[in-house]
Amino acid sequence: MSKIWGFQCNCKRCKFEEQICSKMEMQEIQMGLERGLNMGDAVYRLEEGMRRWMVRGDEKGYLRASFWVAYSEAYESDHKTVRRWGRRIPAAEAVVDSVSKAVGSDERVLKAFMAGLKRRCGGGSGLVEMERAMKLARGVYGKVMKKQAMRTLIELGNQE
Repeated sequence: MSKIWGFQCNCKRCKFEEQICSKMEMQEIQMGLERGLNMGDAVYRLEEGMRRWMVRGDEKGYLRASFWVAYSEAYESDHKTVRRWGRRIPAAEAVVDSVSKAVGSDERVLKAFMAGLKRRCGGGSGLVEMERAMKLARGVYGKVMKKQAMRTLIELGNQE
């Protein structure tokens, strides 16, 4: 990935991505996305590839972060797409947890988590889910949340 962006990096993530992106199947997924492949199909193919290649832990989070656009669009699309794939693609919460553990949090990850939480809980949320949301928020906004950051978090939970 770093070569695509025009610099040379030797961090753990870049080395892993360089190794995994050399696989023909990964190249096919990337070309499919460029040609307009359905995002649900891309997510499914990527998840199946990760199972076959025995990708675990942070490395799974790295790949999911690299293909965040596909995951985000697949989960935000109409419910038919998510129902079509059923359990063959992971739940949004599992993907958000994986990405946030591997690369940290940002507003997009938090927004996807809150949207999934809202769908699953019907607008109300339990204590455990709220603790997870606050943990992600701390990753985004720092340990000491300012009033504006707290307002943004609450707005994300109240949207839709």
